Order: sequence, then structure tokens, then C-alpha cells
Amino acid sequence: MIRNQSGQVAGAQVNDASTGLGYTGLVTVYIIGDGVELGLGTVNSGVAESDGGGYYTYNPTAAETNFATVAFQFRGATAVTSATTYDTFTIEQNAAVSAATSGIGMSCRDLLVACLRRIGVVGQGVTAKPEDLQTALIAFNSFVDACAANNLLLYGESRSTWALVSGQQDYLVGPGQDVDRARPVYVEQFGGVSPIRFIDTDNGSVEVPLTFLSNQEWRAVSLKSMDNTLPSCAFYDPTFPYSTIKLWPVPSASSLVGVLYAGIAMPEYDFFDVISLPPGYRRFLITNVAMELCPEFDRKPPDGLAAMAQQAKADVERSNMRLTDMAIDPMWSQHGAGVYNIYSDTPNR
Repeated sequence: MIRNQSGQVAGAQVNDASTGLGYTGLVTVYIIGDGVELGLGTVNSGVAESDGGGYYTYNPTAAETNFATVAFQFRGATAVTSATTYDTFTIEQNAAVSAATSGIGMSCRDLLVACLRRIGVVGQGVTAKPEDLQTALIAFNSFVDACAANNLLLYGESRSTWALVSGQQDYLVGPGQDVDRARPVYVEQFGGVSPIRFIDTDNGSVEVPLTFLSNQEWRAVSLKSMDNTLPSCAFYDPTFPYSTIKLWPVPSASSLVGVLYAGIAMPEYDFFDVISLPPGYRRFLITNVAMELCPEFDRKPPDGLAAMAQQAKADVERSNMRLTDMAIDPMWSQHGAGVYNIYSDTPNR
């Protein structure tokens, strides 16, 4: 149901209390918004319209749908009271969910309902309780957060650029910061390929790699404030809530652009966000989050679910593996970059 919008229909099957057959008498509708009874419906004095066979409908006003969850209770003098509950969408949320076709994505709420059905908390055709969905959402985002710490669950790598400021050594990495992107958990050097570089825009668009310093190498830099026209090294410090990139020597040129390569992790979601991820992630999330929810709802995992979740995770990790150049320990390459040249039989520095 669309929130705060008229022209919609709420319906319920109402049966006679004595015979169990479809009710034929007068039925009135009472409205409950976000768990609070608001009283008799305002349209036609709350009288519902009979569609035959005991099925009654009511056309609420926009104000009567302006709740996150709204229930319409159908009451008859000698009938069994029946209620229908609707979780509402805003117009914008409805548009986002409508855009999530089966081949592209699904809403977070639909994914959570699928997880709850896997463990028997929600039956087919039954509306999930708001409190169960809230519990599932917290567990889901907790699981997504944990996935960010697993390098094999990062489904890609992004390239971020930012302007380097003359005389500035430290740059924060995070939403709205110097490097405006999600804070990466991993910033790694593969072989001799540095993940942090710079471009001197006065001399074209060539990316110049910076020597990627380890913790020990950064500590060993005695004069950290030393400056130079161009930097030659970079150190990634995983501070929180924003990580920090430190350049050395501190560049003084004003025509430089920094470049960062880092993995892409799943973001946290809200109910009506559209989850659109590479192939394999939907099954991975549904089965693994369902396993996470079992202790939350004191449920035993259904037969086969644990094996399915494990297989789905392995499939995603396998698809995220990337070929890299073979590297050797720097100890054997005379403290170089850890890359050995098989043609010259010498280490590359």
C-alpha cells in the first residue's frame, strides 16, 4: 500500500460466527495505525462494501494510510472480526522497488521476508510482523558489515581520484571526506603494483605509482614533514571512522591529483533500498542471513540450509578471485617490491 495516498482498497474475508459461512450483514471498519487504534473509518461512516461471499472492502483516505504499518479491522455484529495489515511504501520507495526487476535486484524488505520464510517465521502469503522485520534488518546489516572484512566477498575494485593540496600530507578516506568513497577495509599492493598513485596534470594524465609503505617502513621515516615537489611514497593508515592516506615527502606542487584503488564492499541497507549485486549474491545473502536469523528467533536451521549457505558463499568467493602476478618475499628479492623477473633472473625493485 502506498503511504499517504487515496484511491486504494483494503479488503478482508468476514465469516459468520455461528455458521462459518460468508457474512452478509453490516460490517464496519476500524483503523489501527502503527499499533494505535484510531477509531472508526471516516469514509461512509466506516461502513464496508460487500463484494459477495463474505468479502468486504474499504477505500481509505490518504490520511488513513499515512503510517508505516496500517491495519483495517472489519467488524460485524455476529461475525468473526477480521483484520488486514499493510506495510506502506512512500511514493519514492514504491518507484525504487518497481525498478528492481527480478534480473537486476530486489528490495531489502523482500529479501528479509525470503529469509524469514526459509526458517519458518513467516508462512507463504502471510504478512511479516514489523518487529520481526526490524530484527531481521539488524541481523542482515550485521552480516553485511562482517562481509566487508572478508576480501573474497569484495566483488570489485573502484578507482577514486581527489585533488592534492600543496603542503598537505594527510588525506581522509570516507563519505564526504578528501577521498569521497566508502572507507575501504583493504588497500593492498599486488606484487609491485601500488594501489596509491598520483597524476601531474601539468604533464599529461600518466599515473605515477607511489612506493607503498608498510607500518614498519612508515615508522622508519625519520623526518616525516620533509617536503618535495612530488611525493614518492604513500602510507595507508586504517584509522576509524575515516582512514588516512599519508604522502611522503609532502608534495608542494599544485597540479597533482591522487589516485586510490580499493575493493568495493556491500553497503548497509534500509527496508526499501534495492539490492542489486553480481550473480550469486542473492542466494548467498538469503541462505546465509537465514542461518544468522535462526538463533534470533530460536529456530533450528532447516535440513540442508547450512550446506546450501556454505556452497553459496563458496560460489561467490570463487567468482571474486582475481589473477595476480606471483610475488616472493622481499627478503629473497633484496628488499625490493617482491617481484622476480624470470627473464633476467633478478628481483625487480
